[in-house]
Amino acid sequence: EYWRVMEQSMMVAAEKKLPMLVSNPDKVRPDEGLPPMPGAIGDTYERFVWTTHCAPVGDMTEEKARDYVKRIGKPFQEVFDIALQDSDPSRAIMIGDALETDVTGAANAGVGSLWVVQDGIHAEDVTKTSAEGVIAGFNGNEFTYAYGKKVMPNYVTEHFRW
Repeated sequence: EYWRVMEQSMMVAAEKKLPMLVSNPDKVRPDEGLPPMPGAIGDTYERFVWTTHCAPVGDMTEEKARDYVKRIGKPFQEVFDIALQDSDPSRAIMIGDALETDVTGAANAGVGSLWVVQDGIHAEDVTKTSAEGVIAGFNGNEFTYAYGKKVMPNYVTEHFRW
């Protein structure tokens, strides 16, 4: 029922081309079953805007539809600008478990990255295949925040502990 009502609401908003603010672009939580997060809802809304106003009824493109969803947080530049204010990006490193938000954001911001593979959303896939296999799969998926750009972490570790 929840998903039906949400999709119905998003269709009404998409028809009106209402903007959406996503204050946490993560798409999945590292819990059992990787449940969806606000970033996945933003992606769905973006597709609704695009498909509601594309040819033959309009001139909406996939790229134009992105303008209707404002995402704040990793991997988008604003969060890195704030974090790196008055700092040299070459002396910083982004540590995280997600290729899509952490490693992609670091690459876009000119910051090094340390990908933690056994403590987050990719752990099961890395165990089944390999870190290299997961990276290859990610880079072969055009529907990520990397938007077709190939990403590669500077460093990889199984676990991160203070």
